[in-house]
Amino acid sequence: MKAYTALRWRAGAPPLWNPLSGCGEPWLAQLQTGVFYPGDLPFLLPSLSAAVLLAIALHLCVATAGMAAWLWDLGCSRRAALAAAGLYGAAGPLLSLVPVYNNFCTAAWLPWVFLGARRVVRREGAQAFAVPAALSFLAGEPALAAAGAVSALAIAVLTRAEGEPGRPEHTARALGRALPAALLALGLVAVTAIPLGELLLRSGRLGNATYDEAVARPVGPRDLAGVVLPISAEESRRGSAGRGGYVVTLAMGPLPILLAAGCAAGFPGRRRLLLLLALLGGGALLLALGERGLLVPALYRLGVFRGLRYPARWIIFTHLALAVAVAAGLDGFLWGRFRSVTAAEESESRARPGDSSLLADDELPHPVAPARWTLLGGLALLATMTASALLGRVGDPWRLGAVGIAFLVGAAALALARAGRLDAQRAAGVVLLAVLAPLPLVAADALEGAPAELLGKAPPVVADLLPDPRGRVFVACHDPTLLARFTLPAGIWSPESARRSREALAGYQNLRLGIATTGSPSPIGQPRLSALLGGALEGGDPLRVLALADTHHMVSPFPFRGARADRQTGGLLRYSVPSPAGRSFFTRRVEAGDDAAISAAVRRRDFAPEETAYVEAGAAVPGLSNAGGRGYAVARFVRDDPESAELAVSASRASFLVLTRSWDPGWSALLDGVPARLLRTDAAFLGLLVPAGEHRVALSYRPRGYREGAVVSAASLFLLVVLVLAGGPRRET
Repeated sequence: MKAYTALRWRAGAPPLWNPLSGCGEPWLAQLQTGVFYPGDLPFLLPSLSAAVLLAIALHLCVATAGMAAWLWDLGCSRRAALAAAGLYGAAGPLLSLVPVYNNFCTAAWLPWVFLGARRVVRREGAQAFAVPAALSFLAGEPALAAAGAVSALAIAVLTRAEGEPGRPEHTARALGRALPAALLALGLVAVTAIPLGELLLRSGRLGNATYDEAVARPVGPRDLAGVVLPISAEESRRGSAGRGGYVVTLAMGPLPILLAAGCAAGFPGRRRLLLLLALLGGGALLLALGERGLLVPALYRLGVFRGLRYPARWIIFTHLALAVAVAAGLDGFLWGRFRSVTAAEESESRARPGDSSLLADDELPHPVAPARWTLLGGLALLATMTASALLGRVGDPWRLGAVGIAFLVGAAALALARAGRLDAQRAAGVVLLAVLAPLPLVAADALEGAPAELLGKAPPVVADLLPDPRGRVFVACHDPTLLARFTLPAGIWSPESARRSREALAGYQNLRLGIATTGSPSPIGQPRLSALLGGALEGGDPLRVLALADTHHMVSPFPFRGARADRQTGGLLRYSVPSPAGRSFFTRRVEAGDDAAISAAVRRRDFAPEETAYVEAGAAVPGLSNAGGRGYAVARFVRDDPESAELAVSASRASFLVLTRSWDPGWSALLDGVPARLLRTDAAFLGLLVPAGEHRVALSYRPRGYREGAVVSAASLFLLVVLVLAGGPRRET
């Protein structure tokens, strides 16, 4: 998907429409395509494998740097900030989102969003929040981006100057600073957000997810148990009872849990911040648990979750809150407060190696007793490890050994520092290493990929159709159930699964081959086209209906009743569809009817696409004779580009032209330079009346939301540049 978007950008224009999937589909409006997302610039590189690795590395850097910057701004010590930042970027929850790439990119920007909200409230300029909030949205996951922006502003406004010198200002003033920043962020993303909103409303995506979809693949008990004790490499790739399967692993080891247990010791004077982070992390965990957490079913009944699927992704907010708690806990254990350590204080600490306090006792806020939290953290850790053992989670011995050694080293460093036998700064450094060192061992399963040589060749089942494929291919493995049966025959993922997925043309594998497909894997589908093709498979003559969509071939791992395979390779069957309709055709008759009538018509065994075209109910086609008789009508494509096309038409009498590309209100037509009305035809395609004679028909795709959004985003970008050049107001002290 990203490679195709970059390819279209190299042609010199933003890709608004993708003609190769779903008989054509909006491309800019599908947010995960990242058409205007700067973080996808690596995909402009000629090597796709290098682009993928660079893009992943870039976002890991964004995530860790953002967390470190946010914690440092909150007053965390350097080593604690680095420990928490490394944990956020390299532990299982974030890495498990890498395969769900748009979620991963949005999650990488979340710490910057929280930092920006804090800065906006302190009058450091609206751009501090607007830019990361806009980038998190453009990265491709609007639900996470919106939740992150709202949570960040709420926490920033409600905590304001809590725990810092100075007089806290009124909530109304803080809100007054947050609102312009939020509006600027909305303006920056309008070029994508408005088309997305139109597509969501048109497709019914906001309310058509079933309850089973809303609670599918949550975080399970076995996933949670793997936070402390890493699961085996084999289990991370296998679906099993108690595992949702959406996240590969949540592994981070026992030491972060022990540190997080002492977070209250690092939050003296910041009770609201502690409470709000606990609410954020706890609420996200309840969402991630799906049906077990009870929150998703309740929200679904209220209508909130009817457009959302895969609740496991919300675990990233729990992970974010936990990372902050780890930093607070480390500082709390060592110094009894969440504080920033200056270079002068570090030098003073080295001069007094036996003193774990960097300030005089009367300058320290009264901390929560660290020993109490250490005890509670140890008990929580013991309970978790016991639960893990009872659930039968025995990972690879070398992983368990690495985690155990790191935990013992980190816990010993904390104990020695509290006893005054180890310099606090050195102890923090040891704990930093103990937190980070095991992560590449316990959490890297999420980053395992298939060797490039497995994916570099054209799938054998369609190799003979290249390099100039004609017509469309119906891909059975767009259906997720069939895909899982074909790619995971033993219920376990392997590099072979990736090869099978590619050979079956699943997902957007067709884009780099230039093969057009009848269906689309997009999460924002085209319900009318899906109903039309679904009806073809459930009743009537499927070959006739697939022919209507200009389908020349079908690719399936399972036999297709009523058709004869003409190619079989690698467990895949390919069938030919007789008499495909072509990119355009003329019909003899036109009838108006609603979608139900059209669906019933295409299910009839005598359905003939060239005989009758069905237009949307209430549409009149004046000047068209439905009577039989001799005559001719010919259409020839002069030009066929993704967002435009031109046809030369010659007809002996008024005729109705059907274009087998998906209906979308963004399409417009000119007949000999004069606007002509396009009608939704056969439920899901384009059609228009052509008078007798020689004519030119020009099609253009320019959705209204794109034009309006581009104006708003351009104005917002200009305002952003002005704010940056002006420098913004100075920070209040």
